[in-house]
Amino acid sequence: MSSLNYFQLENDLKQTVRMDAPLTKGPAPRWERLGMANASNSSLANVSGSVAGFNSSRSNIPKTPKDKSGKINKSASESKKMSSKKSKSGLTPGNDASKRTAFADRLIPVRTNSQFDVAHHNLMKSQPSAQENEGSDHEGEASEETTAHQRLLDDHLKVSDKERIFSYSVKPAAAPDDHINSLKVVYTQSSLPPSVHKAAGRFIATKPDRILDAPALVDDFYLHPIDWSKSNHVAVALSESVYVWNASTSEIFTLASLDAEESEDITATAVAWVAAGSHLAVGTSNGEVWLYDVAASRRVRRMRGHTSRVPCLSWNEYVISSGSGSGSIHHYDVRVPQFCVASLPEAHSGLEVCGLSWSPDKKYLASGGNDNTVKIWAAGETADGRSVDSDSEPVSIFTHHQAAVKALSWCPWRSYVLASGGGTNDRAIRIWNVDTQSQVSALAWSEEYHELVSAHGHSSNQIIIWKAPSLEKVARLEGHESRILDMALSPDSTTIVTAGADETLRIWKCFAVDEQRKKAKAKKDTQAKGGRSAFQQLMR
Repeated sequence: MSSLNYFQLENDLKQTVRMDAPLTKGPAPRWERLGMANASNSSLANVSGSVAGFNSSRSNIPKTPKDKSGKINKSASESKKMSSKKSKSGLTPGNDASKRTAFADRLIPVRTNSQFDVAHHNLMKSQPSAQENEGSDHEGEASEETTAHQRLLDDHLKVSDKERIFSYSVKPAAAPDDHINSLKVVYTQSSLPPSVHKAAGRFIATKPDRILDAPALVDDFYLHPIDWSKSNHVAVALSESVYVWNASTSEIFTLASLDAEESEDITATAVAWVAAGSHLAVGTSNGEVWLYDVAASRRVRRMRGHTSRVPCLSWNEYVISSGSGSGSIHHYDVRVPQFCVASLPEAHSGLEVCGLSWSPDKKYLASGGNDNTVKIWAAGETADGRSVDSDSEPVSIFTHHQAAVKALSWCPWRSYVLASGGGTNDRAIRIWNVDTQSQVSALAWSEEYHELVSAHGHSSNQIIIWKAPSLEKVARLEGHESRILDMALSPDSTTIVTAGADETLRIWKCFAVDEQRKKAKAKKDTQAKGGRSAFQQLMR
């Protein structure tokens, strides 16, 4: 092969493998190539009978190459014929189509479920008919026939706008965890894990930050087994024992073992931290409320009064309110010997009180019961503290729920706004009446973002963050394998802990403080004060 043909072949190869070249027509089908080859052979056979045409177009035919002596170079001529044949047939010499094999790294999906007839129908449906384009006299008749034909195809193919044309039954295998994308230069990768969702201008991790084992956690919808203190301690009731987890140091210690302190079998049904201090109130299955000094790890008070278990507790400064399975509510002042300062014996018509919550301003007490009602009680001044008088009547009674009301939470920035959640037969959060498709077991407010977080039981076992007051869904958090029984908010209002019937406690960082938003808020406050900082305002 001469150097000229060699370079010509090399240039052809470079043009073929160029990735930035415009797309051209692909190779002709095999039957067309065979027909072109036969036509080429027949034209070569009739060349001798076309002398006149040959002479007339001789100036357009390249000359046969010759060497320096003037002799015809046969090798160059044969090479040129070969390249000409190659350009006509589209095949490389010695590389027949029957000898080609599929590449081993190609992924050819199974298209048995692909609906190509639906795709063709949708494409042809949007194109006008040929008779409409030509403006024939029979345009109206053709249009009616086309419309009737399309209707028949619609009925036969059952074409829908949401129907998928391509449907592959085999999904591609997922990449391993240690896989490194070699195309990171072309495709940018996010530094955040795939379990992070961007919502409401911030990132919310949809996976728990930490999972703690909670063996022997009682699977009872009406109980409140966890609470988070202002000093960053989480108390959890696990059957007959009460444990405390220090969220700052991750230390866990046993606070009490109820069956060891008493001869009878007693289980812890509810826990509640006092707002200021290290005291913890524990409700028991025998209708008592025990008060523990967590710093000293000992029990300091034992308050009797209920005839059945105590599933819910709520503090009002030094007064602890407790609800019982018999439908009564007692108020205990832990500072005085005669601790029972007030009582509501028929708060919920003899049915279990499963939810209690004092408002942020301590003026109202909300109670939810198994009678499907929410009652609002006004606090009054008693001789020993602030509680609800025994002869008081509820200020308001809400009867909209269709199931037991356990989840109660007051809005921290609007003390008169209350959120309540119903059980399985209700599955709604009121006052806004949003259907959550599952029973509501706990509610909490985020003052930083003005949002409401709800924990759910049957059948979704999920956590939902809502935007207040529009109640737009911000995020949906999943992880518990069984229903969520209770939820508590951290003292800095950035993290929640949930207790599930799957015997786990899960820590969720739902309301992390956005530094940019914090700086913007501080700047806005400074501008509102006339551009002077707090230090400058103190100076005279």
